[in-house]
Amino acid sequence: MVDTMLSPYQKANLAKKAPSGWGGTARPPISHKGDILRVFEKYTGKRPKKVGSVWMGHCPYHEEKTPSFSLYEKDSSFRCYGCGKYGDSLDLIQHFEDCDFTKAKEIAKRL
Repeated sequence: MVDTMLSPYQKANLAKKAPSGWGGTARPPISHKGDILRVFEKYTGKRPKKVGSVWMGHCPYHEEKTPSFSLYEKDSSFRCYGCGKYGDSLDLIQHFEDCDFTKAKEIAKRL
């Protein structure tokens, strides 16, 4: 019944959600994945803005005028509501360093 009350946009966003509570990825959490805010600031050079319990900033994956990139400190994850990208701090490191998962873990340990 609730499904019929959702707009097509809301249904599409529900379908994009990760199947688990692991920050949007299909891999188990690891203890050294790093602080998402520290990783974001290091690679973008910008401090996100605190909005309630979420940090907001401009997405590093696409150009935008209004911030749509949400950073969640609690589980060290992110989600862009503009382009749909989501993940954790290791995904951000992989994006900026253009490296694989193993190399991203090594970099996260040094941050």
